[in-house]
Amino acid sequence: MLSACKPADDGDGIILRLSNPTAAAVTARVTIGLPVQTMQPVRLDESPLGEAHAVAHRAFDLVLGAHRLESVRLR
Repeated sequence: MLSACKPADDGDGIILRLSNPTAAAVTARVTIGLPVQTMQPVRLDESPLGEAHAVAHRAFDLVLGAHRLESVRLR
């Protein structure tokens, strides 16, 4: 479930917040209608949580654990 889509606080990219309210892990397929080059996991304060990954064909998969909220920065 998409819970937020907003400009990054520092103005560098877009922040997506996705949640999984279920009791099982799921893989979300995210398709973006804008040209996006990279996706990077971030913390709620938008600091990096891992490496940036290339986005091909305006889409990427994101594994969400049970009852988890995940945030990513798109550039």
